[in-house]
Amino acid sequence: PLIRPEVFDINELIVCTINGFPVDYKDFRFDPDLPIYTDGSAKDIGIEALAVSAGAAFPTGKDGRQYVAYCQVPRSYPQSAVAAEHMAIHIAFRLLPKDGHHKAVIISDCQAPVSAFLQPHLH
Repeated sequence: PLIRPEVFDINELIVCTINGFPVDYKDFRFDPDLPIYTDGSAKDIGIEALAVSAGAAFPTGKDGRQYVAYCQVPRSYPQSAVAAEHMAIHIAFRLLPKDGHHKAVIISDCQAPVSAFLQPHLH
């Protein structure tokens, strides 16, 4: 009989760094006046126990420092590149300042989340 492999842990918290050094989430926000780049990726999606995907959002600050936030897609969601791209945009939204109205520019290399936000009634 086949043995079902152990499922690896997933960190479902948003991890924030500045120039590679960890920063507390509560102290971390993106500048809405700067473009926010996003990306997502998935690995081993054909093997449930190994499948993992994650998204990241990363502007370069006016001070030249790299602001990066990333998070793995929770196990309860599909582990796919598209899910990871959606996670990346979710991270960007979560890390914008909560006060005021912002017209942040969020840049994605994936058409799926862009289409979903342009026509949310279809998704």
